[in-house]
Amino acid sequence: MKDYTAGSTITGSTPLGTRYKEHLVDGIHSYGKFTDCSATFHYWDDWYLIDLGSMRTIREIKFLIENYSTTIYLKDYKFRIGDHPVPGGDFSSYTQFAFYSEPLGPDKFIVLTRDPPIIGRYVSIQRWSDRSICNPAGGTINVKCHINICHLEIR
Repeated sequence: MKDYTAGSTITGSTPLGTRYKEHLVDGIHSYGKFTDCSATFHYWDDWYLIDLGSMRTIREIKFLIENYSTTIYLKDYKFRIGDHPVPGGDFSSYTQFAFYSEPLGPDKFIVLTRDPPIIGRYVSIQRWSDRSICNPAGGTINVKCHINICHLEIR
């Protein structure tokens, strides 16, 4: 199956706090090095939106996290598929492709599949963590909440 991410465009919720988001759509498949990974800032409502350029039949999403010694980065990822762009990160009109809530150890790929597949042009990625954990009173940021992905394939 063809990887649709290569050459796609990507936007994010925190442009100044987003590190290397373009690495997720550059078509280069290198794994686990800090400079190959993408991360949003640290807030509970961060998101990425990938524009695949045209309508695609999406059967599989595969991703890998940064090589940390903790599993908190690999928990509560929500992937949704839509056929139109939405402003401000409200992806509630999109169809949920998958929700990944089980932590795994670092350096392990997560492969999410859908049968039947979903047809769409836009893929949103969000963490679905408890808001009180992610950005508690006082504005403290928490790494349990940001999106941290080193490798992404959408097929």
